[in-house]
Amino acid sequence: MFFLINLILLLALFCIILIISMLWPPDSPWAPWWTTKPHIARRMCQMAKVSDKTLIYDLGCGTGNAICIAASEFNAHSLGIEIDPIRFFNAWFNVNFRYRVGNKVKLLRKNFFKVNFSDANVFFIYLIPNALIRLAPKFLKEARSGSLLISYTYPIPMEYYPKRLKLMEIDHKNRLYLYKFS
Repeated sequence: MFFLINLILLLALFCIILIISMLWPPDSPWAPWWTTKPHIARRMCQMAKVSDKTLIYDLGCGTGNAICIAASEFNAHSLGIEIDPIRFFNAWFNVNFRYRVGNKVKLLRKNFFKVNFSDANVFFIYLIPNALIRLAPKFLKEARSGSLLISYTYPIPMEYYPKRLKLMEIDHKNRLYLYKFS
């Protein structure tokens, strides 16, 4: 009985944390647990003209929905980077069992600040403004000229990316911002 009560309390705590993470304030230093809906992922792929020659880096890939759709519907190759173990497991499950795109999608359970970005030609990001600012020096140093960056919901704070990043397209309806590195 004691075990059952502890299990119920643990599950309740997990549910509370999950709900709070979905409602996280946008200026928080921690990443909320928001997911990219399939129609948004498709639109991201269309905007970036994703194909079998594309290597997408999804920073904080969460459930991996965006890169799974890119692989299954657009034939792209992807690297999903996720530090949170629960989200990583969720992405791993989606890649290997739900979408079955393990041959095109690789996952790293790592801090994306410790991953070299120089191989990517497209970046998918659904990150809070503080993270976008903190990423600026890394992008300026490692992103290849001509690579694309698609930000969902939040525009890139351009003052942190001087002369290196150009806004190419905005999809106001879906809150997508496409940028190109020079």
